[in-house]
Amino acid sequence: MLVQNGVPWSVAMEMGATQRLAWCVMFGEQSGGRFDWDTMMWSRPDAG
Repeated sequence: MLVQNGVPWSVAMEMGATQRLAWCVMFGEQSGGRFDWDTMMWSRPDAG
């Protein structure tokens, strides 16, 4: 996900797991997703 959003591979691989997660959440939410920090999971879109 990071590389697909323009982060160079070498930079993405140097990030720690927490920083990678934060960037993935940021990119995902910019694309319309919603991350639930309490469950550490992506919320499912409403079916209505």
